[in-house]
Amino acid sequence: MKKKQVVICDIDGVLIENPLWDTLENFYENIMDGWSNLWCEKLLNGLISQGVYIIFVTARNYRFHSFTKLQLRNCVGDKFDLYMRDKDDLRPDWQVKKDYLVELKEKYNILFCIDDNIDNCNMYKDLGLVTLQVK
Repeated sequence: MKKKQVVICDIDGVLIENPLWDTLENFYENIMDGWSNLWCEKLLNGLISQGVYIIFVTARNYRFHSFTKLQLRNCVGDKFDLYMRDKDDLRPDWQVKKDYLVELKEKYNILFCIDDNIDNCNMYKDLGLVTLQVK
């Protein structure tokens, strides 16, 4: 059976931006004040219009799940999946994301990944995935 084509996308610093997010504390204090990066929103919506499914893999804490889904719906509609850091998971971002990516590679044909964190990008490359690093 042919696997569904997907793109893996980070959220913060890629689709959603806010210059006040310079520290983790500021990020969580100002999480609701982010806005979409138009280039990324247009790229993802173009891919969706071509039948590519978007999977957001983020290190955001799951306690922001409802707000995050609303934020994503405002950018790309309802055609996405969302994988988030568990509430008590304090591991580095790349380790959190790697656990999800190993699973996702088995289920989907991952066209490429988009992320702004060099450690995440290196992990994607180590898994043999095409990676677009933002910034």
